[in-house]
Amino acid sequence: MYFLNSIEAIELFNANPRTYLMPPMPCSPVRYFVIGHPLAGKTVFAHQLALACHAIVIDMKDELCARVDQVKKDYLYKRKLQYTLEARQLVDKECHAQWKKTERARRKDLHEWVAVS
Repeated sequence: MYFLNSIEAIELFNANPRTYLMPPMPCSPVRYFVIGHPLAGKTVFAHQLALACHAIVIDMKDELCARVDQVKKDYLYKRKLQYTLEARQLVDKECHAQWKKTERARRKDLHEWVAVS
């Protein structure tokens, strides 16, 4: 049972009851790729099309540059971390070798001192 508040609403309901029965469905996203020769007006056309369709323009060059920069930063960070860890291991190995050498000399001196006493 439907209660409509005017004759116009009844006529609209009789003409198209779907608008009253179902909620409005969202539009599926539409994607356009604008390609062409350099200086052909692709950017202007894309912005005008976006304005007419109430959409946004995604510039692939900007997106690509941002992603490439992020990949470079990630790569450099990983390499820096890897080389830092390798250098740390090398320094630790050198320090350990130096400590062993010093400890052997100290023990040798200690044994000689105990043998003399």
